[in-house]
Amino acid sequence: MIHDIDVDTAAFVRYEMKQHGYVIKDAQRWLKRSYGYTQSRIRGQDSFSMNDLETIALRLGYASIFDFIDAQKQYTYGTVQQDNYEKVASQNDDRDIEAETPID
Repeated sequence: MIHDIDVDTAAFVRYEMKQHGYVIKDAQRWLKRSYGYTQSRIRGQDSFSMNDLETIALRLGYASIFDFIDAQKQYTYGTVQQDNYEKVASQNDDRDIEAETPID
């Protein structure tokens, strides 16, 4: 399944805002942006900036944007993502290490 980062991020932001009882106007105030700007990001029509996401994450109670991103990953992919990561990582370990040039 292919995921669109804008759509996935917007879905998670909407979910978290709903859990906390917030609406678009709240996010608009946090971001100090127009309603249209905020709405288009929350709908997944445009990308959030990292600054916007950090502001939203902090307002939603996350200690950092990294905690927010981890929670979004879990929300979007669940445990399947970890299984896929381990599968890809194990495939990458099959390379010929002797042929690699050491890093000084």
